[in-house]
Amino acid sequence: MRDTRRWRTRPATPEEVLALLRSKLVHDAALDGFVDEDLSFDLETPLSHWEAALDADFRDFWFGWTPLAAWLQMRLHVEVPPRELNAALRAHRKPTMRHLCEFLAPRLSLPLLEPLRVAGTSCLTAGAFITLRTAMVGAGLPFQRARPSTPLAFQSWQHLSTFQDVVGLLSPSALPRVQVPSSPSHWASGALFILGIVGTVVGHRLDSMPVCLGGVLLTAGVFVAALLRPAPSPSTARFPGVTTLGDVARLLAASPSTR
Repeated sequence: MRDTRRWRTRPATPEEVLALLRSKLVHDAALDGFVDEDLSFDLETPLSHWEAALDADFRDFWFGWTPLAAWLQMRLHVEVPPRELNAALRAHRKPTMRHLCEFLAPRLSLPLLEPLRVAGTSCLTAGAFITLRTAMVGAGLPFQRARPSTPLAFQSWQHLSTFQDVVGLLSPSALPRVQVPSSPSHWASGALFILGIVGTVVGHRLDSMPVCLGGVLLTAGVFVAALLRPAPSPSTARFPGVTTLGDVARLLAASPSTR
């Protein structure tokens, strides 16, 4: 497909910002066990509840809004001056998601998905693909010469996260939850870790030094092995039913009710 660049945008609404933040919570939770995807929130939810569901690195926003501004800039690709964010949120005694979303909405530009004429026919999927590719390249992803048949393959976990962010800007509900297969050794390590803790507790209650010491050694051994075990490759990440960029474009072109 020829390198036609399409990038018309429109301002977001507070409801769209909220939907975008919801989708990020779900996708981030699949890659980070510290993120709580079970949180149900709306525009009236206290901002502190949403903060508590995020990764620990970004939870302590109440000691300054600079970390939150940096997180929003990185994940939403929107300019967020920390001082303006501070003034907007501290103007309210108990900031809510509405206050945050209303602050972000006029600053956040959402790409428009428009049909592209291909062989005399108007095709929304083709337009979605061109917009998707332009957005990915703009976000620093190596898809300059990507075609609809290009498989989803990520060089790093950061690339995967950025890809999810880009697709989320186009349509928060388009991508299914990413799946990262767990290896048998992962489950075995978890079972042994629990067994070690149980052994330690039982040994302590029975005042049995050998049992207690065995539990401690088993727990410590599993913990050290987990630290030394190579991290899973981003190539193992899969989106159910989605294998190519063309599949993503079709999801973007589909109406939410048909996904």
